[in-house]
Amino acid sequence: MAQETDTPAWKASLLEGITAFPHVYTIVTCADTTHDLSPVFEADKDAYYARQVQEYCEHIQSSLHAKASIFHEEVQTLRDENRDLKKEVATLNKVIDRVGAPKHTDGQLLRRQTRDHPTFNATEKDIEKRQEEYVGSRSKAMRNLAVDKTIYNTEFRRLQYIGSMLDGGAYTLVRQSLDAITMNPDDTELWEWKTADDLIEFLNGQYETIDLDRTASRNFDNYFMTNKPFENFIAEFNKLATLAGKNAPLVVHWHLTNTQNAWLSRPFLHRASWPPSGYYRRIESCWELWSGGIDKTQASFMVQVASVVIR
Repeated sequence: MAQETDTPAWKASLLEGITAFPHVYTIVTCADTTHDLSPVFEADKDAYYARQVQEYCEHIQSSLHAKASIFHEEVQTLRDENRDLKKEVATLNKVIDRVGAPKHTDGQLLRRQTRDHPTFNATEKDIEKRQEEYVGSRSKAMRNLAVDKTIYNTEFRRLQYIGSMLDGGAYTLVRQSLDAITMNPDDTELWEWKTADDLIEFLNGQYETIDLDRTASRNFDNYFMTNKPFENFIAEFNKLATLAGKNAPLVVHWHLTNTQNAWLSRPFLHRASWPPSGYYRRIESCWELWSGGIDKTQASFMVQVASVVIR
């Protein structure tokens, strides 16, 4: 381990004499130790020269202090300029994000791949029908945004597009908030909705208020063929099953429990488990034959055969 170098006596004496000059003190502390300057501070030997050195130290101290102040001001100025530049860069990035053209490589501006659908105006008085209209309109709008994501490539554009697909009372509800976004495209703090998803969530709270799946399931359970032509019945039946989220086993269950069609399901009533999903298609075929003229006995026999085939 290296030994610490002792401070020479002259340097210690010199430092003791210039404690009033912190800048000079720091310089002398780091200065070369080979030159003994302490005699110049011995006033009893030569007061005149000691005073001169004292004044010179004061001059150095004052000069260094002035320089330090200048450097401090310059550093502060640079910091302020750097902060201002960062703000300008952030603003430019917002502008670029808002108005920047979609990227393209063929020299031609990209065109939309989708077409606008009729606007949603919320004029339907029936709540269920109005919700169905809203859900359909929302689905189409979100599909357009997904397909044309290179066109609607900023939240500003996405919000404006959703707003453009509203009309009547639906648009009146959001007009002021959308106007605030339009007038302040670079200041998102003034936006009521920061993203398109936020606006959709707001609209959902206004127009998606009932459980359509439950309604669809109820409509499915209460649907009967009665005297409808088979083609009309089966088309509506399949639509209701889809809206109600009924998979093939659930459709088979409907056939097994619907009293009007119990004769079609009779061959399966003794089974320990529900028949496979393919049974629904077999019943549909037999039903179609029956509606086309084949009598119930023949159709029932065909279902009986189907029950033997399905194992």
